[in-house]
Amino acid sequence: MKTNPLNDMRVKKVGDKSGDKVKKPFNKKKYREQKYSLKYKVKQYEEKRNTAIKRSFYKSTKSEKGCAQSNPDQESKKGLSNQKQGYSWNEQWKYKAEQRRLEKEDKIKAMKEREEAIKKYQKKRIEINKKMTKKTKWGQPALHTRMEVLHERLVEKLKRNEL
Repeated sequence: MKTNPLNDMRVKKVGDKSGDKVKKPFNKKKYREQKYSLKYKVKQYEEKRNTAIKRSFYKSTKSEKGCAQSNPDQESKKGLSNQKQGYSWNEQWKYKAEQRRLEKEDKIKAMKEREEAIKKYQKKRIEINKKMTKKTKWGQPALHTRMEVLHERLVEKLKRNEL
């Protein structure tokens, strides 16, 4: 007959030395801190971030050291060529940062152009709407303004076809 190992666990007091398996008592204060405390969660986030940064740093230094230890003759040749071409780690990082900055500027420029085009379109739509909803003093639609709008549309379409 098989026994469940969880049933065999006993809660052991701090001073008690009998028994092999020990189950720690539940700490309600610690549990609530971990579950609900923003300060605890921020601390955990910072620890994870710091370990990730350290890991990436050690990985980059390890790869640089690994290349140097593998073959010193090739490393010295590579070092000279990399310095000539500007491929050191720091310079690569600067180049990538510059590329990111340029891409960001391009995105901002495109967004501004798009916003300007939208504003221009909205302004045009408002003007057309005013002309189309214009009324005479007796409350009837002003047909001469509607005809002007239709004439402008026809002229624009003719210009597009000619180009």
